[in-house]
Formats: sequence, structure tokens, C-alpha cells
Amino acid sequence: MWVYGCFDGDVDMALAGVQHDLYFLSPTRPDVHIDGMSTLGWLWANVVGSSWDRGHPWLDRNFERLKRLDREGFSHKLLQVPHEHIAAYFRWTMPRIERRSVLLPEHGPYPMDLLEAWKAFLRKEIPDLLSSDDALVSLAKSMVYQAFEEGDRAYHDFQDILMRRYGFACVEKTYWAADVARRVGLLPASAESAESQNAPSMAGHDDSPDAETYGCQSCWPESADAAWETGLRMEGRSELVDDSHFHVMILRCPDCGQSFVWVFSELIDWEGGDDSQAWIRMPLVGREEADLMGLAANTLERQLHGLGTNRRSLWRIRPRGNSASCSWGRGVLPLPHD
Repeated sequence: MWVYGCFDGDVDMALAGVQHDLYFLSPTRPDVHIDGMSTLGWLWANVVGSSWDRGHPWLDRNFERLKRLDREGFSHKLLQVPHEHIAAYFRWTMPRIERRSVLLPEHGPYPMDLLEAWKAFLRKEIPDLLSSDDALVSLAKSMVYQAFEEGDRAYHDFQDILMRRYGFACVEKTYWAADVARRVGLLPASAESAESQNAPSMAGHDDSPDAETYGCQSCWPESADAAWETGLRMEGRSELVDDSHFHVMILRCPDCGQSFVWVFSELIDWEGGDDSQAWIRMPLVGREEADLMGLAANTLERQLHGLGTNRRSLWRIRPRGNSASCSWGRGVLPLPHD
């Protein structure tokens, strides 16, 4: 794993250093582990454990091969880029505090609080990620078929899943992210499409691959900041979850009747408040509103992860210690929360 800034403002190298240290076990840092394992080993143990009773035909046929990989190991390079994306997303949600890595004792006390925060995130996020058959199977195939073209295809599939889940903003300075973002439609595929994206367009037009049009100028203008302001005046139709750290509602535009799912989430670290917060609003189509009704909170959150993954959505993110900003994203990805 590399240690460097993956996005503008990615200056907490103490946190990046902790993520690096946990990626490998080292006798010089015996206290740095997750359940006695490195991140690499722990992640694969979760893959094997999730595959045990999933009931997926491919996983059932290849379970012994997965266990053999668990025993014999594999090159850490196969998970380096996916790990980098997950790690960068976590830093993106955390305070932008400029700190250097603690490499030697003379650099100061080891930041065990950052290590525990990263481990807490992994323990919640990875099982949720692997609850998706697509994510679990693509990751497993990329390892089992690592020397074959099918392994390359599965690896790209897993990268695409992570890009849709975590977005491009947290890895925009990496060498690999732009290619993946283009592949999933988060960036224009060519200079020509970039010019067309910057050209004036009709209010409410969605520039995602499904090329649908949503709402009106009142509820879905071109400016993300303006869209946030208009959302504050929308009518609430239904409360799906009302928790202090996870709140989901259905909103309706009073002018055109367009329905939106609105999601608030807060990343809790129990250290002095001022926690990272995110608000996401995305238009709904067809039976999506009805399909979200009456679901338990955990089931609803899993449903949201797979909802409109290529559809434009409004994101307002406020990392701890920083001001909030609005931008356009894709799909719905709540922050990890209690």
C-alpha cells in the first residue's frame, strides 16, 4: 500500500500511515492488528466467511479453492488498489488535519485512536460491502482466477463496484481512478464528451448513461448549490427511518410532483462531537418509492446502496472540522453510522 494524498486536502498522513501499518503485520508493531490479522488477511477471511452459507452456485463450487487461498496466501498487490479506494474514502470522511506518519518512536506516540477508528470502520463497512453477491463474487473470482482473463474481468468489476459505492472525489489524484470513473460513467469518456458536459443543458437533464430527465427547474436545477436550496422547501411525503445518525425520507416537489429519496447520515467517532455528516438526495422512478416503503433500517440501507447507481444525485458533505459543500454524485451511499 502507498502512503500519499489521494484527493485535495488529503493531508492526514498519520491516518494514512496507520492504514498502511495495518495492511501488513509487523513484529515491530505487535499491537497493530485487526483480530490478530492484517487488513489483507482479515478482508480475505471475511470473503471466505461470507461465502460459506451464501448459497451462490459459483461460491459453492469453488469454496475449497477459497479456503486454499486463505491458507496459502496471495500477493498483496492484488488488493492494493481496492484497499486504497476504501482507505481514501475513510480519510475523505474524516477531519482534514495535517499530521505526519509516525514511523519511529522519536516521531511521537503511535496514534492508536486513529487505528481504532479505522478498525471500527472496517468492521462495519466490509461485511456490508460483501453482503452484495456482485461484490463478493467479483472479489473472490479476481483471486481464484488471478492468472487468467476472467480474473482480470472480475477485478475490473470489483473496481467498478467500489467506484460506484465510494465515488471519484476521494481518489481523484491517484493514477488509476480516472480510468475506472470513465468506465462507470462518472467522468466523460473523451474530450468531446467533456465539452458536451460543460455545455448549457435543459434543467433537470441527467447526464448519466441512462440519459433520463427528472424534475423541473424548481427541484433539480443545474447548480448543485441551487438544488440544495430548493430541496429545503420540498414537501415531506414519508419518513422511512428517523434515527439521530441515519434519517431517510421521501420528498416531493410541489411544482412538478417528482419524488426524491433524501438520506442523512453521520459518522460517529465518540470524540468531542463535530462528526462528519452527509446529505444525499436522488430522484426516484417507477416503483422505487413503493419498494422502499416499510423496510427495516438495515434492509433499507442495503436497498439504497443498489438504487440508481448510475443516476445523478445531489451530495452535501461536511467532513468533521470543515465546512459543508455541495456536488453532483451518483447513487446513494450513506456514511457508516451507528
